[in-house]
Amino acid sequence: MNLALAERKRTTKPRAANADHWRKGLRYFKENPDAKRILRRYIRAGCKLKMIGAFLREYLHGGPHLYEERRKRRDRAINKAQQAIKGFVAATDFYRDLGRLLDAARMEFEKSRFENFLVREKQTKPLDTKKLGALHAKELPGALIYLVELQEYVAARTGTLPTPQEMAWLVEAILTAFDHPKKDVDPNLLATRLKQFRARNPMLTHNISAAVRQI
Repeated sequence: MNLALAERKRTTKPRAANADHWRKGLRYFKENPDAKRILRRYIRAGCKLKMIGAFLREYLHGGPHLYEERRKRRDRAINKAQQAIKGFVAATDFYRDLGRLLDAARMEFEKSRFENFLVREKQTKPLDTKKLGALHAKELPGALIYLVELQEYVAARTGTLPTPQEMAWLVEAILTAFDHPKKDVDPNLLATRLKQFRARNPMLTHNISAAVRQI
């Protein structure tokens, strides 16, 4: 959801896990009383179990499509900006030849806006997938953006972000559900990675927070 939620600007729900995965994931909570307790607290606060499961599934499997869409979006934006610059160069020359210097200056100004966009893109790389974190990392094998969405979804209903340990339990549940070889999650490492994601993507995080409140 966003190029997950916020970036894709769609309102459809994330894909849910199938019945077999549900059973395995719920078994994790049955065998972990502390994790079961916090899951119940989320549900009492208004969180939907299927939504929690769907965000977790996207964390594990939604990353490749999301990252590819983001790369395509970046390429399209750069290409369109370059085309626009060429158009404004031609328009500037057109008006200058007619002696309409004010119109020529206006076209020159518009051209500079697109040139500035390309400079910012080169310097800050707002659509660079590296800002989203690595996919298929050994310790955290998924797309962190979906865990930020899950954090914000829970926070919108409980009033507080899930703790690092709570997030680690949730991730362990989805890894168990899909029989992933990585089963144990370090809550401190997870907290660090999520904090880094938020620091690198403040606007995206803000958009996520606003979007999940509409679910």
